[in-house]
Amino acid sequence: MNLVVQRNIGSIIELVRAGAASTLTAGGAGNNVAVVGATIDRQNISGAGFAGQPYGGSMPYSALFGMAFSAVLAAGKALTGALTVNHSPDGATWTPLVTIPAAQAAISAAGGTVVGQQNFQVSLTSAQRYLQFVWTPALTATSIDTASIFPLLAFGGFDRLPSPN
Repeated sequence: MNLVVQRNIGSIIELVRAGAASTLTAGGAGNNVAVVGATIDRQNISGAGFAGQPYGGSMPYSALFGMAFSAVLAAGKALTGALTVNHSPDGATWTPLVTIPAAQAAISAAGGTVVGQQNFQVSLTSAQRYLQFVWTPALTATSIDTASIFPLLAFGGFDRLPSPN
């Protein structure tokens, strides 16, 4: 095992803001509505390993998108999440790179608050320079249930890395 991975995982991955937090209400606002994240320029991601400088034009070849959530669910009801990753050569003209269909993120057996995270692994080997993550949270209840979604994103697979500490 490489010592960099054992002692300094932060030198080979980069956390990036995927977009703003969002909320949804079953049968109402935000439910089953696509949330468009921030435009991300893969060629200009800043890294702590490079003292805040871009990775020298190195673009990541993989991403881990996390949909962290806090939800109030009725008994037997669920929160699901789907993800589409769009890419673009210019940050203006978008086409889908990958679509991951809805999957259950959480279910409440007895009803109450449920917190957690749903992860989506994405290969970026054929991606163009700009990325946009679009997540679609949905509640299975017809009313009352609510959720807050916090998008998380980690990039890895850079072809240039900082020297190990």
